[in-house]
Amino acid sequence: MVVPGGTPEIASWAEGVIKRIKDRTKQAYFTENLREALQIPAKADQGLTIAAEQEIYKRMAEAQGINLADSSDQIAKIVNIGIADFDPTRVLRNCQHFFVSIGSTGLPGEWLGLPTAGSKFLHCTLKRQSIGGISLDRIYESFKSEFCDRCKECSPHSPGWSYTYEWQRGQNELHKDFLPGGEKE
Repeated sequence: MVVPGGTPEIASWAEGVIKRIKDRTKQAYFTENLREALQIPAKADQGLTIAAEQEIYKRMAEAQGINLADSSDQIAKIVNIGIADFDPTRVLRNCQHFFVSIGSTGLPGEWLGLPTAGSKFLHCTLKRQSIGGISLDRIYESFKSEFCDRCKECSPHSPGWSYTYEWQRGQNELHKDFLPGGEKE
């Protein structure tokens, strides 16, 4: 179901994701198979990388029978977008005033416990502008043409910057007013 060489931290993370699956049959399937199937290499003293989590979601989708290579399958498209958007570094690195939040999650996201397989919002905390949609790349294209192309306060992150959960938690705390219903992650 996943890949060879797991740790207790990975199993714990995967169990948490599985518990968010609302379909009890699918939840039981993943729970039953997790202990023997979950095998991802990682050092016991480190958490999972975002790339490792993306790989878990790919394997979970494949285990559900979703062919992620099928560009005509709408579910595969949504899952692929969700997996790509799980790491928003490529968009957020363009400006330190950007902040992303999660909206509603569709059925594919619920099945997999993939919160980014649904709506997202890109915010400019300086100009107080927001645009939402399903694909972070498309949201950014619209945002850039509508607001960023003529903005003189654009402040890109350093070239080596990348998104982390710690950064997101800090942004959530700083910008609670952007989050619907007091969203925390």
